[in-house]
Amino acid sequence: SEVFLEEARRRSNKIFAPEKAEKLPFDDGTFGAVFSVATLEFLETKQKLDRAVKEIYRVLRKGGKIVIMVLNSESGYVKEHKKRRDSYFNRMKHVPEIIRNFCLRLFELEKRRYFLEVMFDEEKKWRILNLGTNDVNLAAFCVIIGEKQ
Repeated sequence: SEVFLEEARRRSNKIFAPEKAEKLPFDDGTFGAVFSVATLEFLETKQKLDRAVKEIYRVLRKGGKIVIMVLNSESGYVKEHKKRRDSYFNRMKHVPEIIRNFCLRLFELEKRRYFLEVMFDEEKKWRILNLGTNDVNLAAFCVIIGEKQ
């Protein structure tokens, strides 16, 4: 969302771009890292997912890192949101394991599985509760971490 991007830009001098994941407007090998949050699971087809992962690969330098945060469809957080007919979460097309498999084709992924439990605090700001939870019912995000060889 634009709110998320504005906050990221405020906190960092890095590039944050709300671009089409399937066609990134950057040269080959531009970045040392790509960070994606709640994006790939919403691409309409597996072809678009494949293209997006290939684009991430293309814009990364050799040795570049990926951190891809995918909404965990098994979590209580996502299941609760999906109960609402108008929820954006109902547009999710891909589960984390499918996205991980697409990434495995191009990247060396960490074998350890990461799950991120997040919540809003009293001031309506995100706060990380636990990066290492193994309880998929608590983990709002599955985190895929890897490197371009």
